[in-house]
Amino acid sequence: MRVTKIFLVVIFLAGTIVSAFLVKQIELDGITKERYSIDRYYTPIKINDFSTNASDELNSGSLKPFMEKAAKDESVNLIFRSYNYVSGTNRDGSINYGKTLFNTYDYLYKTTEKTKLSDFYDLKKFKMNNKVVDFTTKDQKFHLYNMNNLGSHANGIFLIETKNKRDVNNFKTRLVSVTKANLKITNKDISTSIVLPKPELKLLGKYYKFLIFYAIFYIIQLVWWSIVKSKDIKVLKSEGITNFKIYNELIGYNFLITLISTFALLSFIVIKHFSFYFLLVECLIFLFCYIAGYISVSVIKLSNFEFSSSELGKFQKSEAYIILGIKIIISFAFLMMLFPIVKNVQYVFKQNHTTSNEYSNNTAVLYPMHVGDQIIDMTNRNEQAEEINSRRISRIVDKNEGQSFRVTSQSDGSQLITANYNYLKENPIRNTKNEIIKLPSSDKILILIPKSLELSSKKIKKDILGKHFDNVETAIINNVQNFKVDGKNEKFVNASMFIISSYNRTNDLFINEVNSPDGGGIEDAVRFPLKGKSTKVKYDKMLRDLQKNNLQYVHPTLVKLSEVSQVDREKVMGSVALYSTELISSFMFILLSSVISYSLLITSNKKKYMIKRVFGYSKLSTYLKFLIIPMLESLVLLMLSIKNLDFSIYTSIGFLMIINYLVLFTIIKIMDKKNIKELFSEV
Repeated sequence: MRVTKIFLVVIFLAGTIVSAFLVKQIELDGITKERYSIDRYYTPIKINDFSTNASDELNSGSLKPFMEKAAKDESVNLIFRSYNYVSGTNRDGSINYGKTLFNTYDYLYKTTEKTKLSDFYDLKKFKMNNKVVDFTTKDQKFHLYNMNNLGSHANGIFLIETKNKRDVNNFKTRLVSVTKANLKITNKDISTSIVLPKPELKLLGKYYKFLIFYAIFYIIQLVWWSIVKSKDIKVLKSEGITNFKIYNELIGYNFLITLISTFALLSFIVIKHFSFYFLLVECLIFLFCYIAGYISVSVIKLSNFEFSSSELGKFQKSEAYIILGIKIIISFAFLMMLFPIVKNVQYVFKQNHTTSNEYSNNTAVLYPMHVGDQIIDMTNRNEQAEEINSRRISRIVDKNEGQSFRVTSQSDGSQLITANYNYLKENPIRNTKNEIIKLPSSDKILILIPKSLELSSKKIKKDILGKHFDNVETAIINNVQNFKVDGKNEKFVNASMFIISSYNRTNDLFINEVNSPDGGGIEDAVRFPLKGKSTKVKYDKMLRDLQKNNLQYVHPTLVKLSEVSQVDREKVMGSVALYSTELISSFMFILLSSVISYSLLITSNKKKYMIKRVFGYSKLSTYLKFLIIPMLESLVLLMLSIKNLDFSIYTSIGFLMIINYLVLFTIIKIMDKKNIKELFSEV
């Protein structure tokens, strides 16, 4: 029975990992689909590196008509995308300060099937479209799975539908010629050699490959189980019991329990909601396992073959090496999930400990957010409540359900988040004191201000809102807010502003996030010493200076470095929690495969090792060759990770090597004691 339980644990863990990877595969496909389509058919051209001679009026908007003319003259398709920044989360739930909202202007010279242009815009309408595409870079400072900020000064890129270098250069020359008189740009001002960074974790990008490794691992374990249980099977055979009853007696009924347990784990931890699709995947996986097990029982029942000890030892050794090979593949997957987390934690630790607490508490971080102008713009739009409600909200909110928030990106760079009014009554938003925020009446506007903007909230209300509106209320909320968007929990970090309005007609509610047009984010923030003064004193002086320069509506965010670090820590640990299922299940699989493989290697030739121990050999000299295995595993992982060599990779690989050695030493101690005991009992 103990062998059967071990076998079921293996199936349970491996099946959970494979199913979790399949979940992530579907989510990742949605993120990378457009990215790879762009690489295959389009050449990106960078437009934000301009010379000092260029016109001051040079921007993405002024370039648009000239780019269209150049595209028409050169007979190429053009996709122009300018950047705005929003603070939100990726599809996989990780926090992403750099999620990019593309305001897309498309010039179509011709429609070609190969480019799959329908992936980028609606071919029937030919108008400006908004798409959210996550670009990635090798720099993973605070962005798990390489989702990162593109920088605060990027005006955008445009894509031309050609991979021919001559056509690219001709387009560049044509663009310069049509813009030179007005915008005074030269060939050097436009880069055609930009390489868009690609999503990494290529192995994890094809999770279905793990089905192959899972099948191999399962078949090996099945053969091992069948050999160990061959005597029991033949005893039951002699009693005239059918194959079906033999199989169910030994293991079949336990398969059902394993199936239910695995799917329950996936539903509540990985998927977080019931899905018939993943239920089908799980059922197919375990149906394969059940049929394979039934066939193995039938084969052994019909066979009269007896396994000798030497043949069994050879099989155990072969099985151990195959399991070690599969373990390395799973270890690499585990490593690819672990090292971004290590890198993030490393960055936060470095930020917090390379400088003293005094420095952190006496250094201010300035985020250049033009919040004031945006609030006025938002509240002006809110005066047209009926128009907004009928034009936007009615198309987004499902009046019949209204069970969660819905998010759509707007052309002005903000996000429109809608929810049923009754839903917010059942799931209220709380302030920093954990008190429920009272929802506004139909004639009021409620602005939710994150804690990072608390210092400026009074000024914003007095200098901006007070002069324009008399129906405005404000409340302070935590920097990190969780909303259930389309049935999934999503986290919004350090959002600039939320504006909530309610309407009598539909009882719908919309929340509009005011984002920073200058990018913002930790990478772009400016640091300066407080010199013993509070952030309030420094902030008030800053506002006075801004007013002197007619910038009274510019209200940046000013927080202490120590507070920024706390947000970073929350973000990192929150991301770790999101990947906990894959990390834990993969780690358990690594532990289990280590135990099985090391045990099989030792038991495959245990007589040899027992004799050595009897003749006075030490444990180290007896089992010396096994001590090389973890080193070889680490070397292979290092070679597979050669492109990502840095401290975080070394730390992650070192962690796995230490775990392997701990398992190996434990197995050696247990098996050595057991073998010597068996030897003396025989004597």
